[in-house]
Amino acid sequence: MKRLGLFLITGLTGILTTCAAEHYAAPDATAGGNGSKAKPWRLEAALAQPKEIKPGDTVWLRGGTYRGAFTSELTGKPNQPILVRQHPGERATIDGTISNVPPLTINGAWTWYWGFEVCNTAPDRTHVRATGLNIFGPDVKIINLVVHDAGVGIGFWSAATDSEIYGCLIYFNGFQGGLNDRGHGHAIYTQNDKEKKFIRENVMFDQFGWGLHAYTEGGALNGFDIEGNVAFNNGVLTREGRHYDNYLIGGYKPARNITLRQNFGYQTPGKGGGNVELGYQPIRLGQVTYGNGDVLVESNYLAGGSFNSRYWTNMTVRGNTFALLTGGVGLDPGPGGAGYQWDQNEYFLTGAAPFGYQGTALSFADWKARTGYDARSRLVQGRPAAAQVFVRRNLYETNRANVIVFNWSGQDKVPVDLRGVLPEGMDFEVRNAQDFYGPAVIKGRFTGQPVAVPMTNLSAAQAVGVEGRAKPTGPEFNVFVVLPVQH
Repeated sequence: MKRLGLFLITGLTGILTTCAAEHYAAPDATAGGNGSKAKPWRLEAALAQPKEIKPGDTVWLRGGTYRGAFTSELTGKPNQPILVRQHPGERATIDGTISNVPPLTINGAWTWYWGFEVCNTAPDRTHVRATGLNIFGPDVKIINLVVHDAGVGIGFWSAATDSEIYGCLIYFNGFQGGLNDRGHGHAIYTQNDKEKKFIRENVMFDQFGWGLHAYTEGGALNGFDIEGNVAFNNGVLTREGRHYDNYLIGGYKPARNITLRQNFGYQTPGKGGGNVELGYQPIRLGQVTYGNGDVLVESNYLAGGSFNSRYWTNMTVRGNTFALLTGGVGLDPGPGGAGYQWDQNEYFLTGAAPFGYQGTALSFADWKARTGYDARSRLVQGRPAAAQVFVRRNLYETNRANVIVFNWSGQDKVPVDLRGVLPEGMDFEVRNAQDFYGPAVIKGRFTGQPVAVPMTNLSAAQAVGVEGRAKPTGPEFNVFVVLPVQH
C-alpha cells in the first residue's frame, strides 16, 4: 500500500487534495492478502471495502482473469471517489463464465470503475445469459471498460442516480433461443427516474439485440444525457437477417427530459433495422392516451437504417445529418405533439418520397409543406461525396480518443488530424474498435502531420460461441481508438 500526497485525475479540471492510498487485487491472491503490491487482496475482498480502503483511494487490478461473480460495496465520498482501475500496461479481465450471475454487480456509491474488461466466455449462446455489469449504486462512473459476450452488456438501473457510463467498448452481447426466437441482449439497457444519467462516448456494436435500449414497461425513462456515442450494426448476430435499432428510447411509460447530441450511428446498407427509434407506442393510462415529454436531437450523424419518432409533446431536431440512404425519416407527433422545432438538418436520401408523416410517404417538398419543418435544411438525392472524420477526445485519459470515419469516397486510407489529442514526439497506437485486442493497425511516433488510417483489410474479433465472424464495416465506415504507448 502506497500513500500519495496528491490525487490527480488527468484530463479533468478537478484536483482532489486528499491523502490517498494505493491498494492491489490480483487473480492469484491468497486469502491472507493485505492489499499491498506484494500481498494483494482477492477481488471479492477488495470490493467488500475492507477498513484499509478510504474515500479517494485507488484499487489497482493486476493483470489476469478473475473468474466468478463479484459484488462491489465500495463507497467513497463526493469529490473523493474510490477508483478501481486496471493496472497500467496490464489486462485485467472479470469473466463470469462459471456462473449465470453478472460478473460484476455494483451496489456502492462514489466509486469509479476504470479501464478493465468484463465478459462471459461460456460458449452457450442459446439460453438466457447474465448481464455483464449491473449498476445499482448512485454516483458511480464506468470509464473506458471493455464489456463483451455477456447477456446485456451493461444494466444501468434507476437506483444508479447521477451516474455515468463513459468511453466503453460494448459488443457481442446477447443470446438467441429456439428457431422462432429473436435476438436478446443489448449493449446498454437502462431506466431512470430521478436526476440524470449520462451515457457518453461509448462504442456499441454487433449485439444480438439493440444498442442503447432505454425502455420500460413498468419503470421510468426520465432524464438522459446521451452524447458522443457510436452505435452500429446492432442485431447482426441474430438469425433474422436484419439488424435492430442502434438507439431506442421509449416504452410503456412516458419518456421525458432526453438529450441526444453529437451521436453517431451506422447500419450496413441492405440489412434493414433502424438507426434511431424515439418513442415506442402511444401511452394509455386508463381511458387517456399520452405522449412522451421533451426530447432534443441535435448535431447527430446517422447513416443507414431509418430515423423514426413517435408521440412526443415537445421535440427539437436540428443540425443533424441523416445519410440514411435506403432508409427514411418518419414522424408521428401523436397526442399533444405541438411543441416541435425541426430545422437546419442535412439529408442524403434516395427515393421520391423518403419522408413519412403520420403514415403517409412524402417528398421533401411535400414534407416541408405538410409540417412547416426544415425551411433552412438541405436535401441531396444520393450518397455524400467526401469522407467525414470525427475525433472525440477522451475526458478521463489524456492522449486517448475515438475516431469515427464515414468513408463515402471509398479511400483505402483516410487522413486523420490528431493534433488535438497527441503532442509531437509522443509514441502512440491506433486500434480497430472491431478488434480492440488484436494487433494495432498503426504504431508510431506522432509528427504533427495527419495520420493515414487504413479502411481496408481490417480484421474483426470472434464472438464467443458464434459460428463465423461479424463482417467488418470497412471500407465505408470504421471506428478506431487512439492510445498513447506506455513504456
